[in-house]
Amino acid sequence: MGALLVWMACLLLAGPALAGPASVGPGSVEPGSVGPGSVEPGSVGPGSVDPPLPDEAASPNIKLYFPEGEPVAGVPTEVEAAVALDGRPREQGVLELASGTGVVGLGAPAGMGRWRWPYTPGDAKDTLRVRVDGGQWTSTAVEPAAVPKGRLGPAPAIEVAVGEPLVLHFPLLSLVSASELVVRSSEGSAAIEVDTREVRVTVTPSPDRGARVVAVGIADRGQPGGGVVFGIARLRARQSAVLNVGVGSTVHIKVGRRSYGPFEADASGVAHVSFDVLPGETRFDISAADDLGNTQHVPSPLPANLAPILVGVDVAAGRLAGARLTLGVWSASGAVWGREVPVCRGPIGEALVVRSYGAGVWQVDAALPPESLASAFDLRLDCAVAESAARFRIPLAAVAPSRVELRAYPDAVSSDYPVAQVQALVVDPHGDRLPPDGLTLYAVSGRLDSQVVDGALRADYRGDAAVPFGKDTIRAEWRAPPGSGAVWTLDFRGAAVSGGIEVRARALDLRGRPLANVLIRGDVEGERWATTTGANGWGSAVVARPPGSLWLARAETSNVSRATAIFAAGPGALPDLQSPDLQATLILPIQSGRVRRVQLDVSPRPLIIGTGEVGRITVRMLDSVGAPVRDELVTITATSGTIVQGGARPDGSIEAVYTPTPGALAGSVTITAATLSSTVDTELELVPRPVVGSLGLDAGWLSNFGSISSPALSVVLENRLPLLPDTVSNLVRGRLSVSTYAMKSELVDRVSLVKVEVSSRFVPLTLGVVAESRTGNRTIGVGVSGVLAPYSLSADFDGSSGIVGAGLAPPGLQLHAGGAIRRGISEFYAEGRYLFLNAPNGVVSFEGSVGGVSLSAGYRVLY
Repeated sequence: MGALLVWMACLLLAGPALAGPASVGPGSVEPGSVGPGSVEPGSVGPGSVDPPLPDEAASPNIKLYFPEGEPVAGVPTEVEAAVALDGRPREQGVLELASGTGVVGLGAPAGMGRWRWPYTPGDAKDTLRVRVDGGQWTSTAVEPAAVPKGRLGPAPAIEVAVGEPLVLHFPLLSLVSASELVVRSSEGSAAIEVDTREVRVTVTPSPDRGARVVAVGIADRGQPGGGVVFGIARLRARQSAVLNVGVGSTVHIKVGRRSYGPFEADASGVAHVSFDVLPGETRFDISAADDLGNTQHVPSPLPANLAPILVGVDVAAGRLAGARLTLGVWSASGAVWGREVPVCRGPIGEALVVRSYGAGVWQVDAALPPESLASAFDLRLDCAVAESAARFRIPLAAVAPSRVELRAYPDAVSSDYPVAQVQALVVDPHGDRLPPDGLTLYAVSGRLDSQVVDGALRADYRGDAAVPFGKDTIRAEWRAPPGSGAVWTLDFRGAAVSGGIEVRARALDLRGRPLANVLIRGDVEGERWATTTGANGWGSAVVARPPGSLWLARAETSNVSRATAIFAAGPGALPDLQSPDLQATLILPIQSGRVRRVQLDVSPRPLIIGTGEVGRITVRMLDSVGAPVRDELVTITATSGTIVQGGARPDGSIEAVYTPTPGALAGSVTITAATLSSTVDTELELVPRPVVGSLGLDAGWLSNFGSISSPALSVVLENRLPLLPDTVSNLVRGRLSVSTYAMKSELVDRVSLVKVEVSSRFVPLTLGVVAESRTGNRTIGVGVSGVLAPYSLSADFDGSSGIVGAGLAPPGLQLHAGGAIRRGISEFYAEGRYLFLNAPNGVVSFEGSVGGVSLSAGYRVLY
């Protein structure tokens, strides 16, 4: 009783089978695993000890599972390990897997955070152990399921005479239709009939009259795991012979344990004998006795082919690139073959792995190399055993579409006439056209009128709405038609989402077509879920998120199961439930039509010169529908200045930069844009920079045509008047000037009659306004200013100094008018002035005007 309890405890500690995965958390050791300091059985050499586990090796979380579902004894499959660190897939690492019979080897990367190994379970319970980067082993128990029973049983061996009907009876264990069965025979042809109890296979063998074995194999493709069943028929041949044994002799024939006769010799001493020969029999014995009692025994050979009988049935139909061939082999007598293993070579002569799958039955997998898939029509396998050789040509699943071809003619259209023909084809791996069922065409902007013609989906395209964009996108989408029969494939994905875990599964039949109304059940770490597939074969469900950061999810139907690992933090992109199965995209360029109109624009207008400002030129070439023309040459010129032509903008327009000639005068420039078919020009006005004010210096001569005739020098400041509207301040400016001139006169003192020379220097200060008009590079202006004139005075009496003094003349008035020619930011100007200014009484020995008329020329800087 104690031993029984210990045994049950070991079972509990060993962990679930791989349907319930092994899991390792930080610092944890799985029950039944090999820890530090212990001897690892079956993997590390005898007496060796694992090194101490480093801290970082204990941190990964590991899930070990079979992605293709529950392992089946003797059936090759794959085992996968998912490794997470803090919920994220581990990007790198060395993973080792060991089984109870020895080390399986290093895992091959199978995606982010996943590693995979090939694995063929035996009949007995196994233990798998996995570790990361030489760390601690994690173990889990594997208990393979028995080979699932198919819907057919093997046919009992029969024996028939050559030439008689050859019918093999395979017992039917559950309902099956003839369309789900594929029959292969070692010779001749075979036909199937199905009723509720059995499947009858009628074989029409070759015309050979010899004794032999005919083998028949049937694959049940109606459900996965249906496997292959075999049956054989022994063809019995009738052998005749003419023996010269003497008159009155009696002949007996013995073949194996069978005896035939007696056969009496005729009057000429000839006996005609006949007997049955079974497959594999190579001799018969003749016993002849004459009338004197003499007996003679003579062995005689039989013509026989002792090569084994070989029949192969392909059971992996539906895979485009490869197939699984199941071989049945019998000896020439019909006994199950138990000698050497068949040897098989693939399509390019490579040796293939042949696995035993029961008494006299072997399996071999083969696949086309990727570069041959598009051109091959079938998968050729060559197998040989003993003296027999056979070539098997397995048709690829040509009916399964592999891609959508999308073409347009022409491959670019003009915006003048945006019309094209579009064709979409569904093709198989060989490029052969398949019916376009489930194929649709879409245009993002244009319009398509579709119809099926000669097995293709064709459409008339009209792209007027796409012309402004310069292109259109055309898509062809193919969705698989509804499938039928049993579920052969489950496409299963899962990802962590907000508030839980979402799983999505798709049920497909043998030919990869979606199956609707299929109930799919599963769990995520014990959280159960169920869904029913829709018309596209997809079903989805959301479950509460279990504790942890790496979870194992499972899905199953009545005959197919799948498993996958889900990480708490990526990758986990879920498939779009509405996406097509195949699609193709075509970009249809819409080229510009002929240029019908050219738009030329320059900004700013007018262009201010003298400030470094440049003009931005934009040229748009438009066709008849107003769409931009992008592929025609345009040349931009100007009557003065320089133009630097740039590239095209996204809207199809051409840009250029206009720079005026340095020192250019105000005026206008003609800018011209010329294409191959048309020319357009525009006038660009060049204007000086707006003037705020100026500071000038001028020199001239002032005279009153009497006592004053003197050079005059002036400094003139003009500026806009504040607080005035722009329309006024642009015309009227304030004016401040400082001038200087001299006056000399001679007179005689009335009393003393002494000659007096009077010299004075006047410095008029003016403050006033000026009205100016600027047109182009010319300026005219008139103004009035008030005058205050400080002065100095000296009087010499008969050549000796007399009086020296200074004073301020009474206020006066100045009128001025003039014009200027502008050069960039400066002007050369000339101005006439009339100064109303009188000398005060009693200051000098004379009185009267000290002003006059002046003409001046000067230079002023504008600002």
